[in-house]
Amino acid sequence: MSDQRHTVRFTVPHSIVQGQDTTLEAPVYLAGALVAPSVGTVTIYDASNVVLVNAAAVTIVSSVATYPVLTATVAGSTIGAGWRVVWSLTVAAKPLVAENDGALVKRMLYNVVTDADLFRKVPALDPNGPSPITLATNYQDQLDEAWVDIENRMYQEGRRPEWIRSPSSLRAATVWLTLAIIFEDLETRNDAAFEEQAAKYMARYEAAYSAITALLDTDGDGEADTDDRVGLQHAVILL
Repeated sequence: MSDQRHTVRFTVPHSIVQGQDTTLEAPVYLAGALVAPSVGTVTIYDASNVVLVNAAAVTIVSSVATYPVLTATVAGSTIGAGWRVVWSLTVAAKPLVAENDGALVKRMLYNVVTDADLFRKVPALDPNGPSPITLATNYQDQLDEAWVDIENRMYQEGRRPEWIRSPSSLRAATVWLTLAIIFEDLETRNDAAFEEQAAKYMARYEAAYSAITALLDTDGDGEADTDDRVGLQHAVILL
């Protein structure tokens, strides 16, 4: 269809890690497929709206526009949110400008849950078990989606994922949300009987998320602010 618009897939804000080179990406899609830009530039603004990278050429890697932010580029910058990354790409001979918010962070937060954790809760998901209930060989997509959902929920509630200094505190919520996503898919694909399971796991996720207490490093100095864990739903205004 001629009126279809391209999608630029930003699942979370860009995070630039202080002290190491960080590669940023801007995947462009149309009709469910990656579309490689022919050329493009990227401009990066810090929280004070100072231009740190000015219309630098991107590199197209496996059809995705990428840009490596070098350690030296942000060496004198202050850790925190409020950054902007503007991608100016040419796609199918037409300009495409996409902006994503960003932050300079001390370190990234990574998912702590694997397929093995899911199998411990629901052995029937194990493809190597005696009676697997699906043909799936792994659940990485569902794990990734659950993690992105949790990260974005933290952003919306005034927390930032990179503040977390106790990643295992997110384990239970991640397990239950991943299982909810898996069983919602099973419900639509195979059997409405899975609807009850999906709802049960979603309720457990909400309870687990509400109960999260974590060590936080809100000033980005690499150490927890205090020795006390803080509930994620006790609102903190982003600085």
